[in-house]
Amino acid sequence: MLQATKYDLKCRQGYGVFEFDVSGAVRQVALTLVSQQSDWVEVSFVHNEQTVGQTLLTHRQTERVVLIGQTIPTTSPTVTPQADLTGHWRLVYFVSGENANTEHLTMTMSQTSELVRRDPDSDRDVLVDPAQRLDKQGWVKGDFHTHTIYSDGKMTRSQNIESAKRQHLDFFVATDHNVVTGSWPKGSAISTFAGSEVTTPFGHANVLGLTDRPYTAASYVQLNMADGAVAFLTQLGEHNLLSINHPFLGPWSWSLPLPLRVLGAIEILNDPTYADNVRATDKALAFWSQLWSHGWRIAGIGGSDSHMLPTETYEGSTRPSLLGDPGTFVYVPALTRENVVAQVKKGATMVSRIGRPVFTSPDQADLLPGQQLAATVHHFALALPTDLTTDYTIQWLLDGQIVKSEKGPASTYELDVASGYHWLRADVRDEADVLVATLTPVYWGTKTPDVTTFTEVAAGA
Repeated sequence: MLQATKYDLKCRQGYGVFEFDVSGAVRQVALTLVSQQSDWVEVSFVHNEQTVGQTLLTHRQTERVVLIGQTIPTTSPTVTPQADLTGHWRLVYFVSGENANTEHLTMTMSQTSELVRRDPDSDRDVLVDPAQRLDKQGWVKGDFHTHTIYSDGKMTRSQNIESAKRQHLDFFVATDHNVVTGSWPKGSAISTFAGSEVTTPFGHANVLGLTDRPYTAASYVQLNMADGAVAFLTQLGEHNLLSINHPFLGPWSWSLPLPLRVLGAIEILNDPTYADNVRATDKALAFWSQLWSHGWRIAGIGGSDSHMLPTETYEGSTRPSLLGDPGTFVYVPALTRENVVAQVKKGATMVSRIGRPVFTSPDQADLLPGQQLAATVHHFALALPTDLTTDYTIQWLLDGQIVKSEKGPASTYELDVASGYHWLRADVRDEADVLVATLTPVYWGTKTPDVTTFTEVAAGA
């Protein structure tokens, strides 16, 4: 073990670079980063001019231990292991917020030829690729928006998995802020897919089902400029599943003119235990209706946005904030990352806090949300789970207008489909008129979208 050395890292105009070299038989580099301010600090690790990972210091985690080794268990999950650590290294760090010019960081570094340190959350063997469940077919339940201790969450990777089991999930997507938490424990019945919450001053978006790390040392600068953020997200959306998170939840409301052609989904229900989300959800629903009426057939999903321990609640809430609340149901031929991404893009999704509703039509046996239907399909039924003890109201929306509202565990709707483009959706609300379930619309005909960006639609929502 080489002696640990402490360094003072100061930022100039919010940026800084620290360089060092690794030579000889070094098998692991251990870094302890400490921030003396509360603003977020984003750090990229560059090895021989290749960005190999990031770490994030937040208001909750002002100290980070980052391990860079040759194997997954000896490397922090937000960094890719390096078979050969020798060569030139750069730490490029960016400080956001009002302390960008005064932020003071310290770093303690040691290099060792012996594997004496493991990531504190690597208590089991880990893997990079998610678990596939080829035997799991049909409707699967997931969560598209979760956090861990590697951004500003309070749960470890193992705690996330245990929470998902208690919530009867089949999968979830880890979406830590501006990092990719890419390795997860083996042997779990829960499929875990890599993602990231792309966090900008102009709103947050999830990139889901990642197979690599999209961030570079320059990304954090780019994401803090409106034009740069649009360019970064557009590129991500062209090759991945991109979803806008809590688009109308202040102070994180979305304000970028993102091209709608790269948007694969929109988060309709975000953590329903957070009080401001009641209003934000209704605004998201209205926006979603506008999207479909403009001809943009974009799927609806949900996310718990889980940051807390399962025993904790937000102020004023009587229910804990839990991973899997809400759940998003996706219809898949088999539970794989590729299938989940593909089926969300097709719109085969339902979002619910009360279990999966059953959406059927006597006119089409294989009816799924998101489908284009023939004019002969015009009878529909929605049935809620049979174990519910609360009265709910089912609302049918045709082209954005409520055409039928019925209280009870089930409802039917019949329409005559005229020529042209039309869409139909069912929402479920509780006794306080709060949304508890919805499904991606089915539609007839086609329409060429007459708007191109998020902000154009939001202006009229």
